[in-house]
Amino acid sequence: MTLSLTSSSVSLEDAVVSVDEHHFGQAMRCLLCNAIKFTPAGGAVSVKVSVDSSNVRVDVTDTGVGMSAVSQYRTLLYKGYGT
Repeated sequence: MTLSLTSSSVSLEDAVVSVDEHHFGQAMRCLLCNAIKFTPAGGAVSVKVSVDSSNVRVDVTDTGVGMSAVSQYRTLLYKGYGT
């Protein structure tokens, strides 16, 4: 498995982000653990951080099997993510 980290051309050193450290850390651990867990041998997990004038965006992508739209909805609905 390949794990890569990339950032946008904008300097991340200048970015200021206000987050709940516990919840942000928990969300990142869940995303990375699931990406690694469901990516087959030889696959890839990528983390990309990008910054624009008012936002910092973190994208976690992988080459795993993914979830159907129905499974995504049920996960969000029953586990209460995003609330």
